[in-house]
Amino acid sequence: MSAVVDTPLRPRLRTASIVVVEDERIVALDLSHRLVEMGYRVLRTVARGEDALRAVDTLRPDLVLMDINIEGAIDGIEAACRIRETSRTPVVFMTAYAEDETLARAQSSRPYGYLIKPYESRELHATIQVALARHDADAAVERSEERLRLAMDAAGLVVWDWDPRTDRGTLAQPGAVPGGLSSLLAGFGEADLESIRASLARGQPVDGIWPVAESPAPVPSTGTDEAGGRWVELHAKPLSGTRLGEARDGAPATAPTRVVGLLRDVTERRQAEERLRQAGIVLQRIADAIVMTDARRRIVSVNPAFVALTGWSEAEVLGRDADALLHDPPHPAGFWETLVHAPDGHWRGEVGLRRRDGRLLVALETASRVPEGEDDEVRYVLTCSDLTSMRSAQEQLSYLAHHDVLTGLPNRALLDERLDHELQRARRLGHGVALMFIDLDGFKTINDSLGHAAGDRLLQEVARRLRASIRDADTSARLGGDEFVVVMTDLAQPEDASRLAEKLLALLSEPVDIGGRTVKGSASIGVAVFPQDGGDRGALMMAADSAMYAAKANGRNHVSFYTRALARRARRRLDVEQGLRRSLERGELTLHFQPILALADGQLVAAEALLRWRREDGVPVAPQQFVPIAEDSGLIETIGLFVLERICEHASAWIEAGLMPPRLCMNVSPRQLERGDFAGRLQRMLDSSKLSPDRLEVEVTETALRSGAGSLRQLDTIRGLGVRIAIDDFGTGYSSLSALKHLPLDRLKIDRSFVHDLPGDSSAAAIVETIVAMSRTLGLAVTAEGIETEAQLAALRRIGCEDGQGYLLGVPVDAEAFAQRLRAAAPGPTGPVRPLRP
Repeated sequence: MSAVVDTPLRPRLRTASIVVVEDERIVALDLSHRLVEMGYRVLRTVARGEDALRAVDTLRPDLVLMDINIEGAIDGIEAACRIRETSRTPVVFMTAYAEDETLARAQSSRPYGYLIKPYESRELHATIQVALARHDADAAVERSEERLRLAMDAAGLVVWDWDPRTDRGTLAQPGAVPGGLSSLLAGFGEADLESIRASLARGQPVDGIWPVAESPAPVPSTGTDEAGGRWVELHAKPLSGTRLGEARDGAPATAPTRVVGLLRDVTERRQAEERLRQAGIVLQRIADAIVMTDARRRIVSVNPAFVALTGWSEAEVLGRDADALLHDPPHPAGFWETLVHAPDGHWRGEVGLRRRDGRLLVALETASRVPEGEDDEVRYVLTCSDLTSMRSAQEQLSYLAHHDVLTGLPNRALLDERLDHELQRARRLGHGVALMFIDLDGFKTINDSLGHAAGDRLLQEVARRLRASIRDADTSARLGGDEFVVVMTDLAQPEDASRLAEKLLALLSEPVDIGGRTVKGSASIGVAVFPQDGGDRGALMMAADSAMYAAKANGRNHVSFYTRALARRARRRLDVEQGLRRSLERGELTLHFQPILALADGQLVAAEALLRWRREDGVPVAPQQFVPIAEDSGLIETIGLFVLERICEHASAWIEAGLMPPRLCMNVSPRQLERGDFAGRLQRMLDSSKLSPDRLEVEVTETALRSGAGSLRQLDTIRGLGVRIAIDDFGTGYSSLSALKHLPLDRLKIDRSFVHDLPGDSSAAAIVETIVAMSRTLGLAVTAEGIETEAQLAALRRIGCEDGQGYLLGVPVDAEAFAQRLRAAAPGPTGPVRPLRP
């Protein structure tokens, strides 16, 4: 088994998806947890080479961690070789084998890493990152080579290497030039060739275009030349030596011994330039921007109107792809081919035209096919007229048609459009939509007493507050007068609409400064929810409008819900929150204690304190109903201190009566650890109650352990006091087993979901066995939660779990009943338990 990390890992360099191939279950599980802790995604863990091949083929991971000696017909090395042949997924070996024979076989698969067990997590992390980087680099080289090859082919380029001393040369693309380089050079005119030779002999680069004889053909061609000759673009650079600056055969460093060059047939461009020159007068005088291109859409000429419109000079655009340079977005695939074969040979429509300074223009473009003759290549002419001013005016008119002029909010037309869209989306995704109809209370009085200008200022301020209070995905609109609407999308639960409505009600009640006078207004808000209150826009608007009038009838400055069920749920949540705030004063919160027994002999070893709430009217409220509300509202901190105080008081009273309480366990919320000084309060309560710290155990969730450095510091302080710390519901929060060693822990409580599936579920049994075995290694105690059957109890005993908790072993009882149990087990005389203060 590989070594665990001895210090926390630093932030990862790159995340990746990983397939683990390991036939030892405990090692595989530990490795998977450690990889998740590092930030990687473990797609699958397999034990056989055949399964590894299928997993890689199906899941396409970024990396495979492979043990060499594994189950199955093929070992890890053969599996790695097949993976390289089929998917090229990088493989890192993790093995205890380091013999020369094994290493030689492993090299045949070209692995990206080789780790010898045992290894540290940092070594594993570094190996993974290096393997990923190397694989990315290899892939980048392959892509670069492919792109270069494709680019050379697409550009019609031929690369040649020539030794001027021997007049021998080679082509990078054999067969690209019939007859080879000698035939190519023979096509040049004698004077041109001598001039090129002289420049290269002096060590000067050569760049230019030269005519060559038609036969033999010098370079690959895409057309014919009516004059019987062709033109070649040549770029050549002389080099001294086989490498730059290196002399060869005693020659001076300045003498060129090698020439590397590029060749391209530019006959068509020369012909296009000639034809464009003949049309120069027209191009100079026309008012529209005109771009002339060759058959490959390379710009060969532009007119002055184009320069004025785009800011590009003619020199900057010649030879460049007109589509890529100017159009944003470019024309769709197949556009130019369609234009070639269209009967009329032209297209007309609006395009985005990108200026040199990056500004985007809207232009009316006509693209035309212009053939020179019956058998010649086609050319293209693009004529563009600027529509930016016209389009801007149209957009302004559209904005005015869809927005309220006074407030800038969407008007009724745009609201209808957006609401219809959101309702269609909600039907498709199964989400809710809330519609809030808002009417300002007393607006007419303000308008009449302070004037219409003041009323307009108030409406503008209301619009500003609405915009600032909603999400980007939501919509606020003005219907007219003092009526506004808010559309809330992606509604997960009706309570979200209730909270937003109450927030808007409070904001609209805040004073507004209007021309030096402070005006305090209010609003009535009606809320309707799709789909229960209306299946379309009209029904939903009517429902919200009715609810708004109900809000006014209830005294204004009020929120009313069209759906009675929604109103009841909102009121219920509010009642629970307000009831919790009063429960401590009324003494409605009490503690019950559930016994925790040693599974070996059934002895009472601990008890978990569980909070119970019974209202003054005798109606109990389940913890799952009020605990989440306490968390959301922040009341959990006050309630948590109450629980701690009550535990200490009960324990102190039992000890005074001669009843020796077992270890008492209490749940602590992550919020209690993140805020305030919970550890300091705990110490003060232990001192005042005289309760020995080792008789108290704090239970935290895995979330609390990951919530931040502040929580961990508090836990360190708590453990320093002598108080024990346990992880509650362990196994549900994806904790890394290897990281537990560095946390201030004493106990793991196995989540009831794993116990529930015992003994029939082999996976659950394996997880429980792993947790128990790892806990022993780390010196941690283990408690199983949720034991409800004899079969579960027997399975946990066979596994070796120490303690257990559940309805089979004992139900939660109030403090008085628990004291009676302690009294029955007391070895000596006991006294009465003093009552606690209210």
